[in-house]
Amino acid sequence: MRFAVLAASTALALVIPSGMVHAQDAGKEPFRAVERGELGFGAPGEARVMSAAERANLRGGPGTGDGTVGRLEARERDVVSGEAGDRTRIRGAGGGAALVLARLLTKTGPSDDREISGAAACRQSVDGPENARRAVWRLQRWRPGASHVRFKDYLGTAFAVGPDRFVTSFHVLFDSYARGDFRGRLYLFRKGNPPLVEVSQIGRVSITRDLAEFRTAVPVEDYLDVRCWSEPQGELTALGYRNGILSAGSSVRPSGAAYEDGDRFAFAVPSSRFPHLIGMSGGPILNDNGLVGVTFLGASNVVYGIKTKYVQQLLAGDLGTDCSNARDLRRCFQEEAHRVRALALQGDPWAQYEMGTVLKSTVRRIDSSLGHDVEALLEAAEGGFWRAQVELVDMYVAGLRVNRNIPEAFRILRDLASRNDIPSMYDMGRWHYYGWATPADRVLARRWLDEAAQHDFGPAKTFLRQKY
Repeated sequence: MRFAVLAASTALALVIPSGMVHAQDAGKEPFRAVERGELGFGAPGEARVMSAAERANLRGGPGTGDGTVGRLEARERDVVSGEAGDRTRIRGAGGGAALVLARLLTKTGPSDDREISGAAACRQSVDGPENARRAVWRLQRWRPGASHVRFKDYLGTAFAVGPDRFVTSFHVLFDSYARGDFRGRLYLFRKGNPPLVEVSQIGRVSITRDLAEFRTAVPVEDYLDVRCWSEPQGELTALGYRNGILSAGSSVRPSGAAYEDGDRFAFAVPSSRFPHLIGMSGGPILNDNGLVGVTFLGASNVVYGIKTKYVQQLLAGDLGTDCSNARDLRRCFQEEAHRVRALALQGDPWAQYEMGTVLKSTVRRIDSSLGHDVEALLEAAEGGFWRAQVELVDMYVAGLRVNRNIPEAFRILRDLASRNDIPSMYDMGRWHYYGWATPADRVLARRWLDEAAQHDFGPAKTFLRQKY
């Protein structure tokens, strides 16, 4: 199977050891979508947000003799809540308070309280790359009985879309639920202030678009304005907690998505730095104009994203099932699973895939009476639905719940490759090289492998080095 869901959990992803790139190291090479600060990160409307003009000490009291409790770095922002003489009271780490010299702070954000249009918000500078990264958090589980939140229990990535509102992939959120009740046991982590925020409420969830929203008890300063959106064009940057470390991977060339079907898209990030993408699910994908989509899937170093329009629909209440007032999340998720079943019966290809998938059935994990409807999967594949076709290739090769049919698998694979699905280009090269379902032809094999390698697909580059 070529694809792995990019949650950090072993229940939903193949965990493969790989190198890591820390955010500080990633910053050594500019990622334009983040660095230029044109992504519409704002601050809560009720909060007064200011930034440090230079490095400033945070003290526990108004005098110079009071102990230092922290530090604001130059251009770092925080929430101001009052004054004490010549010092300004700001929110401290862990939700407490600290004091800093007022003259060392400058105002940031809108100059007044008027509503900012989407275009204006997108043009507004947010002081460089760190603020963009500060909108991205690591979603982590607190296991029942544990004395602390352990690093290895992280689930994936989430990002702020409002002061107390976040978006992630549904499979990232559901994996925590699958291990037990998570009300009050999910937390967001990052480097910064505050470093930890508790998830207080689950909002809308969508299985078909693999999206979920939730709220936190404490507001945050930096968030992505979803009014600032773009099609997957130009240089694309995926932000996420890859193997638990905040990382940024950009497309090799500013050429946009290699694959696009109107709803989802795919592009490769440099294989030398990102051989695998475990933990990136739920993170934002950006370009110079704003939010392009959300990472939900990966194949080696290829990122698959769901477009921003579905994030907008989720937040507007036009997509999925609302769990914000649900007393029992299991029942709410079951309601969403049965909604998917109804959509599949109406011919929705997204829902048909979810009802028919054999290898990674979310609806079946929620309700064992649903799922494994191979006829629904076949119908979605016949209609050209990309993800159904990918799975059907694996099923025909393995004879899994269908009769083994290598020629049909080859036909579907060729169709996928001709539509610029990068891993399918690589597979076509291997099939031609070894003569699977077609006469061996190393010249034609190389054409397909070169095509995949030009998109910087890591396995294709390795195959070419070893065989040619």
